[in-house]
Amino acid sequence: MVLFFSLLLVGTMCGAQPASFQPMGTAPCHVRVLIDEKPIDDQIPWEITCKTKLCACDPTNIDTHIMCKKARIYVSDGIRVLDEQKQSLPTLKAIRLQSKDNLLGVNGANYQGAFYVVLDKKRALLINSVDIEDYIATVLRTESYPGWPLEMNKVMAITCRSYVLHNIVAAEKAGRWYHVKATNHHQTYRGYHKPEPSVKQAVLETQGMFLTHKDQPILAMFDICCGGILPTKRVSVDKQAHPYLARSGCAYCKACPYCQKHKLYEWEVQLSLADIEKAIKKEIPTLKKLISIKTECDKAGVVQKVRLKTAHAHHALPTKQFSTAIKKAQLGQLKSPYFTVKIDDGVARFEGRGFGHCLGLCQWGAREMVRRGFAYKDIFSFYYPGCAMARLDRASHAEL
Repeated sequence: MVLFFSLLLVGTMCGAQPASFQPMGTAPCHVRVLIDEKPIDDQIPWEITCKTKLCACDPTNIDTHIMCKKARIYVSDGIRVLDEQKQSLPTLKAIRLQSKDNLLGVNGANYQGAFYVVLDKKRALLINSVDIEDYIATVLRTESYPGWPLEMNKVMAITCRSYVLHNIVAAEKAGRWYHVKATNHHQTYRGYHKPEPSVKQAVLETQGMFLTHKDQPILAMFDICCGGILPTKRVSVDKQAHPYLARSGCAYCKACPYCQKHKLYEWEVQLSLADIEKAIKKEIPTLKKLISIKTECDKAGVVQKVRLKTAHAHHALPTKQFSTAIKKAQLGQLKSPYFTVKIDDGVARFEGRGFGHCLGLCQWGAREMVRRGFAYKDIFSFYYPGCAMARLDRASHAEL
């Protein structure tokens, strides 16, 4: 089911009151987060626990349920639930679990909201359906930094909320059971912990607020440190769909100057060619006697491909694939796709800038702006120019 939005009174970014955001159909007050997935023939059950009692039921018929403190969920052609006394529900296509105290445990972590187990083709999905504000408070524990001031946590709350709403729209259009994954593929979400007072207050004061472009939630990408890379010259940015990520066509089409004094602004990694060869062999088994490494960059200087020359052949890898292979081999981390390579006496010296994908909001740049007295609206005007502020209308409410 496609999620439609209507936005009223959308104003400019600076000084305007947030518009009302009225969803139609499935309301985005709950976020569906993919916690785990596995093949339907996997014999190891999911074990869901709670401190009080949980209710496991058929989502389409709540009269079909069992009450227990621990539920084991087995999947095959259907889904089967067993409690401590090995009582079970009939085999179903979907299961809903929720506890009286709004906390459920799985894989060593506790989660607010409800769990759903659904079958999707040949895989079983474990999905946490959680109120969006509870989700944002939990996400900020990993996506923000301990001790950051209130204004910076407001920036991160609105940014993370905008990002997840953008993904809700995309997921509904694609007909996907879940909206986001719990990993850094989307936003890192590791279960409930009592939020810091500054985080709790930031979520409360920005409740429902998010950024829009053309009346839709924006793809509010962010990284740790952008390294001052000029986004308007990036080939990876879709300037038609996401012009705010390019920061083009406005007074702010310039590099971020605010993160220059941070320790992550510049970095260096030195690796022997022999170690690089071992790491890359998993990607290119025929790689032998690595001689040199060259980069292919866009106009912003961001590396698109890494070209490897051996005694007998030439090879090329996308930057992300090359960097991931280096990291998996525990040789170090190429912190961003912006780097140069110099070879000297069998050693490659990588010199780079920034930490992350270098797109969207720069966290340490925004932190410096807060230190200089900028408010969150001014920070968004710089990093996401041309966007407006809106607010969720929670009048209509649907969970899944």
